This record gives sequence, C-alpha cells and structure tokens, in this order.
Amino acid sequence: MDVSYCEHGPLAIARALARGGPLPLDWPQLRGRTVIPTHLSRVAVALAVRALGLRPGDEILVPAYQCGSEVDPLLRSGLAVTLYRVDGSARADVDDLARRIGPRTRAVYLTHYFGFAQPVAQVARLCRERGLLLVEDCALALFSEGPDGPLGSAGDAAVHCFWKFLPLPDGGALALPPGRPFAPGPLRAPPLRAVLARTRPFLSRWARSTFRPVVEPLRARLRRPSPGPPALAPEERGARPDMPADWYYEPAIGDRRISRLSAGLLRSADPAASVATRRRSYARLLEGVRGLPGVRPLFPDLPAGVCPLVFPVVVAERGEWLVALRAR
Repeated sequence: MDVSYCEHGPLAIARALARGGPLPLDWPQLRGRTVIPTHLSRVAVALAVRALGLRPGDEILVPAYQCGSEVDPLLRSGLAVTLYRVDGSARADVDDLARRIGPRTRAVYLTHYFGFAQPVAQVARLCRERGLLLVEDCALALFSEGPDGPLGSAGDAAVHCFWKFLPLPDGGALALPPGRPFAPGPLRAPPLRAVLARTRPFLSRWARSTFRPVVEPLRARLRRPSPGPPALAPEERGARPDMPADWYYEPAIGDRRISRLSAGLLRSADPAASVATRRRSYARLLEGVRGLPGVRPLFPDLPAGVCPLVFPVVVAERGEWLVALRAR
C-alpha cells in the first residue's frame, strides 16, 4: 500500500470528524443488506449470535485455524464451540466439517483467510441440507470476491472489519440478508480515549513524512551504533501464549458503534483503488520470493477478484526470519 494512503494529518482528521455520521456504504459486499457498523468486528460477531437467534448451549462449528478473538464472543454468548479442520493451504476441510455436525449443531462459522475465498458454495449447500445457519467471517476479506460473487453474500450473516484494510482507528460491521431484519437497539460511541490511541500511528506517519527533510539529517548526526536486532519475545521462541488482553471481547464494548472519526474517513475510501494497490503489491512480492530458498507463499496464485490483506508465507525457521526482518 502506498505510504501516503496511510497518513492522516490533523486537518484530515478534523475534516473526517465533521463529516462523520450515518454510513450509506454502497459496496458490493454490503449492497442490499442490513448493515450495522460496529466499533470492532468482534462486536459484530456477538451481534450475529443475537441476530440469528442462537442460544446458550447451541453448538457452532468453528475453524481450528483462528486467532481466538473471533471465538471469544461466541463463548461469552454461551455457545458450545467445536473446531473443524483447516488444511495446510488454509482451506476448510468440508468433509471433516460435515463429520462434526451433531444433534446440537445450529451454525457453522466460515473464515475467508487473508482475502482468499473458502469453498463457500459447498459449505452453504451443506448448511441448507442440514438445516444450519452460516456465518461468514470476512474480517480478513473486505472487498474480495469469489467464484460466486462478493464474499459475505452467501451466509445468514457476515462479519466485516474496515480498519484492517483501510487507514482507520476502528470499524467493523455485521451484514444481514434482506430477509433477516434485526434491530440491536441504540449503539453508543466508543470511548474517545480508545479512538485517539488507535489514531496515533496515522499522526506519527504523517509527522515523519512531513518533517523528514528536517529531522532525518539531525537524526543521522545523533544516531548511536545499533545494538543489533531486538531479542525475541518468549512466544516467538516457540511458546504458545494466551491472546493479548485487548483481543478479548468485553461486554462493555458490546453496544459500541463505529467511531465518528472512522465514519468520516470511510466516506472518502476508494475500494477500487484499494483492491488495485493490494493486488499490485501482492504480485510484486510473489515475483520477489520466487525461487527464494526456504520460503513458500501460502497462496502461490492470485485469483481474479481477490483483495489480499497480507502476503503470507510458510517458512521452516520462523524465529530466524523474525530476527532477520527486524534487523532490516
């Protein structure tokens, strides 16, 4: 992504705050659907449980490959979570999913990883045959399309995340098909302190870009010898830590809408430009690692319609790569 796209100066932030308000987003992923903008996507997950009428004790099948943040609101809603297999290419194992459907199963949670489509038509057909609800997690797949159209349009509910794709301090959404009306009640604005804390990186980038001609020569004169790459944290050396504290779902944020600042910034978002830039960057990286020993792109092809979030690779010695990348 072009660095300038991620910079928000004080003037841009002030303008966005003035423009903030209701969000009439006419994106293909949201068109014709009931859209509830939320502070974070995990809030949308919790609202999806309510919108679909899932109750404590109901079972939901969830992919075994996940960060935990999307599972926590399911657990806090009282659902019984059962994991199904995801293979080494980040593709849901539909046969394993089908085997795990039991008498208490009410729903299936399907995650589209890194912008790439899962076999959603196959899973949707299985859900229809077995009388199950389908939740599509598109938090990593905003703007992506699959063979059957925009991701998030096949399920009974779809969860989206805006801030992972666009330079925003917060923002997610629950999208529901027309035949499933849902009114969550009035949603409150997120705490100003939380929004400002998530805005700081954009202001920092803006400041570095704006004042680089003055600051860089001074920094070069004052720069001390590098102590070497930073040491790895325990979890990066092979341990398996719990999630960071701010990844959990807290009931206190369950009624929080998207911030006014993010709503204002979203009004100037250009989905087509975002898709084009991300696809161009992915293609350049794909060519750059071709033939590189010990590195395998998780997705060696870039199908039409995919808006990639990141460029995931599989490596043998993760810790060594982290040290090398940090040293650069």
